[in-house]
Amino acid sequence: MNTLKYNLYYLESQFVGYPVVIRVTVFLITILAIIYLVSLLRIFFLARNRTKMDNREKEIQKKYEKKLKTILFSNENITPEEIRTKLGMNNETLKDWEKAYVSKLMIKLIRQNEKVEMNSN
Repeated sequence: MNTLKYNLYYLESQFVGYPVVIRVTVFLITILAIIYLVSLLRIFFLARNRTKMDNREKEIQKKYEKKLKTILFSNENITPEEIRTKLGMNNETLKDWEKAYVSKLMIKLIRQNEKVEMNSN
C-alpha cells in the first residue's frame, strides 16, 4: 500500500505546476488507457473461451453424431443399457459440459430430421 501511495504522490508532484486542464487531461488519458487494456484482455479471454467451446462441440459431434442418429431414429425399443453400449459409455459418466453438448446435438439432429420429413411430404 505504501508503494501505491508513493507512486500517486510522485505522479501528483510531477503535475503540480501545470494548469488544472492539463492535469485533468492526463488523468483521463491514464484512466482510458487502463480501460483499453482491460478491454483488450477481456476480448482475448472471450475469444479463447469461444474457441474452446467450438472445439468441444466439434469433438462431441465427431464422437457421437452417427451413434445418436442410429439410436434416435431406430424403430425398435432400446433399453438404457443398450444405449450406453452403443454410445461406448459402459462405466463412464459424462461431464456437465459434455451432457450439455450431447443434448444440443440431439436437438439439432431431431430438428434436421423434422425438416427432411417436412420436405419429403
